[in-house]
Amino acid sequence: MILTFISLLSWNIWKARCAFVYQHKPLSPSYIISTTIKLVAEFHDATNRSQATQIHDTYRTAPHPIWIAPPPGHVKVNCDAFWSAPNSTGLGVVIRDHTGSLLGGSTIQANCSSVEIAESEALLSGVNLAVSMNLKLVKFESDEREVVSNLKYPISRSWKSYPIIDQIRRRCSYFDHYT
Repeated sequence: MILTFISLLSWNIWKARCAFVYQHKPLSPSYIISTTIKLVAEFHDATNRSQATQIHDTYRTAPHPIWIAPPPGHVKVNCDAFWSAPNSTGLGVVIRDHTGSLLGGSTIQANCSSVEIAESEALLSGVNLAVSMNLKLVKFESDEREVVSNLKYPISRSWKSYPIIDQIRRRCSYFDHYT
């Protein structure tokens, strides 16, 4: 368990450092630690239910963002990207229903020239996965709010990611409802 914690803590520190350097987001050690604790609990929940219950109970009071379920009948598509250097990117997608049950997911190694493009590509991967699963009522979520907000407004604020956002918008016409 200690190696899991150290590994996830290191990953969260790296992710926060990248957000600080490239997106000018402030660093928050308490947020990094609480997120790490949450991830440790989720990891152990996925590998061993009884052990995860003990970990979750131990850290229940720790402040951390929580996953909010979509309305019944809808699914939530969580998308994220890890960008470590130009042309070295990891994209991840997880799709859950209103009960929190895992419906699908994917990871992709990609080549992206910036964090913004990587996050846009992650969202496109989420859209493509939802379309391939024939899902019709979809809520998209990403830690990069600007990328998701680009879906709602007809004009993208970034020329770099515009072609990807345009492709996402066209693919979203498949859904009966999306946010």
